[in-house]
Amino acid sequence: MCSHFHTVIDASVFKSSFGIALPQCEQHKNVFAGTQSFFIKKRSGSFSVDGDSPEKDVRLGFFGLSPQYSETTSGHASYNTPYEAIHKSAIFSQAWNTDKRCIIPVSAIFEPDLKSGRINEACISRVDGTPFGIAGIWWSISLPDGTSVECFTMLTVDAQDYPLLQSVLMPFDAKRMVVILDRDDYTNWLDGDVSEAAKFVRLYPATQLQIT
Repeated sequence: MCSHFHTVIDASVFKSSFGIALPQCEQHKNVFAGTQSFFIKKRSGSFSVDGDSPEKDVRLGFFGLSPQYSETTSGHASYNTPYEAIHKSAIFSQAWNTDKRCIIPVSAIFEPDLKSGRINEACISRVDGTPFGIAGIWWSISLPDGTSVECFTMLTVDAQDYPLLQSVLMPFDAKRMVVILDRDDYTNWLDGDVSEAAKFVRLYPATQLQIT
């Protein structure tokens, strides 16, 4: 499971890769489960910038769920969600069925690797070094004080036979891979209906990725 990734913090690279401006606020490159990072969703007004793509909006949300809010939601949130299990969770099922899909901008993801007998991290990035977008869903949490926060999760699919991960020994050897979107599919992933979005949930070509 991916609980650590590098987000994209270079404004010009973010703009050229995702077609929308990076908000001007502090953001660390390293993002861990329960901490905040940017995600892209259908535009709803927040962080909008003149001249940006009219269909996208950049938001700052929690990767999975911040520990400080876990009691509020009874632990019903996760930073990775198996696509085939979306409908087993009320919160994820509702998000999926109400088109709350998002794109998580990353330059690299890190997966646990136990092959040395210790837990190390396998760094996965594109061969050409460019950022990529991970398919996710997002949801809002209402807090007792009347405010709300937004969270996002990465969708994963079975990757037991995925060539890229054959050299990686994951916990319990349960190989799963996040869903990486083709750049040409970003708009359709966000704007399409549920049946159209489902066709983008697949393994990314392993030849375009590398482990370092």
